[in-house]
Amino acid sequence: MNQYKQLTEGQRYQISALLKVETLQKDIALILGVSPPTISRELERNTGKRGYRPKQAHIKAERRRQAAEKSIKMTVEVVRLIVSVASSHLDKLRHLL
Repeated sequence: MNQYKQLTEGQRYQISALLKVETLQKDIALILGVSPPTISRELERNTGKRGYRPKQAHIKAERRRQAAEKSIKMTVEVVRLIVSVASSHLDKLRHLL
């Protein structure tokens, strides 16, 4: 299974330089060691009227990362809390019956 990694600021500058010498997206992906859809999405999200600008692209990516909801891991504590709350609700339902 491939591990997901976000593009670094340095990779974004490499993308910019490679685009300036008219490198194809699939070749950029090969050079950077990422999948072609990664490059496609990066350019789609971060190309404006003035073209692809790596500094602005990185700032936007950082903001998206900070705004993203964090996943909650199913730790032992979380499982215990779920079981406790569920048990409490079941007890209340039993008293109603």
